[in-house]
Amino acid sequence: MGQRGTTSLPPMTRKPLVLLHTTTGATRSYSHALATLAGVLHRDGYGADELLLITLDTETVRATSDQILSLSPHSVLVTAMSNQWHRVSQLAELIKQEAPQIRLYVGGTHVTAAPDTFLCSRFDSAVVGEGEMVLMNLLTASSPPRIVKGDAVADLDHLPMPYLPLFDPADMLEYPSVMFSRGCPYHCSYCMSRNGGIGGRVRWKSPSRAIQEVAALIDYAGPKEIFIDDDTLLKNPTWVARFCDEYKANFAIPFLCNARPETVKAPILDRLVRAGCSAIGIGIESGSSRLRAQVLDREMSDDVIIKAFFTAKSVGLRTWSFNMVGLPGETADDLKATVEINERARVDFVRVSIFTPYPGTPAVDASDLHDKPYIRSPRDLPDDLRNVYVSWIFRLREAGRLWVTDTEEKICNNQ
Repeated sequence: MGQRGTTSLPPMTRKPLVLLHTTTGATRSYSHALATLAGVLHRDGYGADELLLITLDTETVRATSDQILSLSPHSVLVTAMSNQWHRVSQLAELIKQEAPQIRLYVGGTHVTAAPDTFLCSRFDSAVVGEGEMVLMNLLTASSPPRIVKGDAVADLDHLPMPYLPLFDPADMLEYPSVMFSRGCPYHCSYCMSRNGGIGGRVRWKSPSRAIQEVAALIDYAGPKEIFIDDDTLLKNPTWVARFCDEYKANFAIPFLCNARPETVKAPILDRLVRAGCSAIGIGIESGSSRLRAQVLDREMSDDVIIKAFFTAKSVGLRTWSFNMVGLPGETADDLKATVEINERARVDFVRVSIFTPYPGTPAVDASDLHDKPYIRSPRDLPDDLRNVYVSWIFRLREAGRLWVTDTEEKICNNQ
């Protein structure tokens, strides 16, 4: 399904097709999912003037609805995470009130994890799973099914190249990124990529395909550095070694990547540095070994975490950490342990998120979040946790070590 030449587009689909980019404040400029879907559409006959990107910012639902309605598109494609679901549902309601003939399709991690929530929305169809192989048949169906199961793409190299012209190069430079794999071999309780993700196994683009995508990004946007967005790049050291060799032979632009503490070993970090890696993000998540083991399914010792950061520094890499606050059963002392382990590991930059697990993951079953909003804020934290959290944010900001997102920006500005 969805292969070149297998589907002829009916005349009504020659109206513009809108792809909705919903931002969260952490990564504003680019959507790997939309770029890949646009690549499928472009390969199968849509011209550049028929694919329109519209951005839905945090507080612009009505304005975005008006903008889409003014374009009179045939369809709108939406991909959404759980913390974006409320906004995209509002948008669908507004569009359908004015133009019920516009078809609204939704996919992404939220409806994959919680398809029942789609049934209460105004979207016409939802894709549960990966959408590339079912996209064209869905768009050309006279009566699209309500829920479509999208099978995992077995060979990612068979996907068309991401269609970068969908995005403004200046916007992409806010966070110029690439992604080379799907799924994760680990089993963190809060993550949709756990245990291989959709399809149950980790899949990689080949190193040569990865290099092609890097080259396309450089040619299109001209970034000065590149973020490799894979959750845990070092999960396949053999692949990383081959990629590093090819990257070094082709590019001189530095890149940044992410890793789990257990995967951080000096030999593979040496390869990264020689290829041009300048910084690495490592997940701490909590300084409490009890919460790591009992809530997060991240059974690792403090020593393993601290050693990972020291190993990265020993080869010349800057570091940043990923941390969460508001975990089920977390106490103020647990959060203070998170603060402490970041200091013991001498982390250069610290990123802190409010714990918001995906519906359908074990972390939700272990918490009281079943009936809570999909987006959480510091106001949702108990007073003792919030006090420690806010104090930490201010100290990190003052020291120039805070990886700022919208949440931290509002706190620092006393909003």
